[in-house]
Amino acid sequence: MEQLSSTFYEKDATSFSSTRYAIWESVRNFTKIIYDDAYVLDAGCGNGKNMVFVSTNTNCRVKGVDKSEALVDICRNDKDLDVDVGDICNLHYADNTFDIIMSIAVVHHIETHIDRLNALNELLRVLKPAGKLLITCWAHEMDEYSEKRRFTVGDNRVPFKKSTNDRFYYIFNQEIFNKFCNDVVKFQESSLENFISVDIFWEKGNWNAIFTKRTTKEIYC
Repeated sequence: MEQLSSTFYEKDATSFSSTRYAIWESVRNFTKIIYDDAYVLDAGCGNGKNMVFVSTNTNCRVKGVDKSEALVDICRNDKDLDVDVGDICNLHYADNTFDIIMSIAVVHHIETHIDRLNALNELLRVLKPAGKLLITCWAHEMDEYSEKRRFTVGDNRVPFKKSTNDRFYYIFNQEIFNKFCNDVVKFQESSLENFISVDIFWEKGNWNAIFTKRTTKEIYC
């Protein structure tokens, strides 16, 4: 199922990119905490729209990474962005590299719970102590903004009107998203001795979480 998304983003990158230009409110608000000279990673950067927004509105260095070579080409050739081809489940960056990480509408394309956990653990590995990570995932809970979505909780095949190729989405409800985030925190603290705090919130058809990586129990408490 996960291969559906990989195929779609490779074959339909141009048509998909043409529909992706709006900046979500969660990204706008998250950008406000980015300080001068921070090193920011957009993990699963797509066509680079969020990288452009962050670069325009902050004084920081922005790196992108995406699994789709076609989308990476759009970032590099059309927008002159610093983007690598790579998988967020296996990042080729050293531990504690980035001050800030965002992964917008990416984790829900990963098929299994364990792989989603591995992706978050990998993102937290390359995040510096005191750094912050924002993730967003499609929510089952809807409002007028997202009422056209009619999905079930769990695995879904999602069509794209400009393509015959479907995408894979794992749709979260509040209970499952909370458990997922708490599982990430528990693993980090029990296995890696990182102390993680998380702020979870819903916004316009998406579940969002901001993880903060800390270094000691004293700071965490």
